[in-house]
Amino acid sequence: MPTEWRETDRITVVDASSQNSPIINISLSNNAQFLAIGYGKQVDIWDLRTAMPTSPRSIYESSVNPITAFAWSPNGTRLALGYQSGIVYVISLYKKSAPLEGFPTGISDIRGGIVAALFLGEDVLAIATCDTAEIRFLDQGSAGERSWKPIGSLPKPPIIQGEHPQGFQIKSMHTVAQGRLLIHYGDGVAVTWNICLNPFTVRLGKRIELLGTINDICLENELVLLTDQLSGTYTLVHLGTGKIHCQFYPRDFHTQESQPVSMAKFISSEVIISGGVGQLVLWSIENRSRLQNLIYRNQGKACTFHKATSNGKRKDQLVVESLSLIEKVTTRDGLHLPTTS
Repeated sequence: MPTEWRETDRITVVDASSQNSPIINISLSNNAQFLAIGYGKQVDIWDLRTAMPTSPRSIYESSVNPITAFAWSPNGTRLALGYQSGIVYVISLYKKSAPLEGFPTGISDIRGGIVAALFLGEDVLAIATCDTAEIRFLDQGSAGERSWKPIGSLPKPPIIQGEHPQGFQIKSMHTVAQGRLLIHYGDGVAVTWNICLNPFTVRLGKRIELLGTINDICLENELVLLTDQLSGTYTLVHLGTGKIHCQFYPRDFHTQESQPVSMAKFISSEVIISGGVGQLVLWSIENRSRLQNLIYRNQGKACTFHKATSNGKRKDQLVVESLSLIEKVTTRDGLHLPTTS
């Protein structure tokens, strides 16, 4: 577990601002080599293995469609981009080329665009709008032609008496195991789906109540990490039972006043890290208490951040985003975090 944190480099996205083209998300590839920054109608891909990169490795921009979702494949060789119009593009990154395949979804209702796009493998992609989720695979022909063909769609969950169908609009989608998806719906209902690709079959799994926004899932202890804006907490809920495991209340490091909640992530099965204003906070799951605060230069609220993993193990790297400024913070050797400014 890391004990020392230091800033390794900093990226400022000149064209992004909270008023004009806000950064909607950032995502590190699992090997921690590439950082994708999505804002407005474009996504920039930065190669973090080059010494202090001064410009993106690649820029992909749409003339009309804002980006709504994107995600890396497990090996970090492909990036899926979802747009407000319902179009999806997949970029394959090779040493000397980066071919791009695009396709419209087969989903009729695209209000709000693509809600989520995530890989179930290098060649299998799950895509969701607010109404439907579908699965596609990469078909490569003998002549070199490539296309992402639909395999099938997920059904809507069964409605319990008194529930309204409008409450089952999809908020987010997450992988929880091989062949298993968790879909979070608008009224706080979360359902797991067990998927077999060949032949394509879908079985309904568990159904639990999850109030808030899902940030992360720890499979080792089956905990879901949520941001609950109403209570101002980061909440851990057991995936199997739906019961609250514990809650964390962020405070200002100096004044101990409550801070607005934003995002949180698991660093391990024992520790989570959450955003605050001008700080990140480490929390102990076992002790259900704050471990330490990491102060960073930008005093804005940490809107989102992303961790990298490598070969199933945690990579010692986090990226923090606050408005138009990207601050990359790297962890080293242990758990004690001295504050820096």
